Amino acid sequence: MFFLALALAIVTASGALYLRRDTPSSRAWEKQNGIIDERFAFVFLPSFSLTLFGLALMSASGLSHDHPLVSGLLLSLGLPFTLIGSVGAITGLFGTRYPEWLIPRWRRESPYRTPPKRRGRRRKTN
Repeated sequence: MFFLALALAIVTASGALYLRRDTPSSRAWEKQNGIIDERFAFVFLPSFSLTLFGLALMSASGLSHDHPLVSGLLLSLGLPFTLIGSVGAITGLFGTRYPEWLIPRWRRESPYRTPPKRRGRRRKTN
């Protein structure tokens, strides 16, 4: 479990970093209808990577149960990563609102971007 979670965390983190860079190949998904959209690239994928890294740390803490200090340290580091990453991944999959600071500047200034829909009360116009 440790090696699998760590390998997948590295792969997803490198994919998330690649999509954040402003290159023509990382902008190719902007004009296409596919699985990659703004929410997937900048919210779900980094959060999923953080979750996998936290799971790898927690599983390493289980492997080091003979050393309680190391085990406790790895568990105390892995648990917040897993929780924060899980909330972000769920937001990236199902949520419509996410913080604007997660989006890179090149994407915020892109002519192909449609801003996310805002929830809230509508004011009555008389």
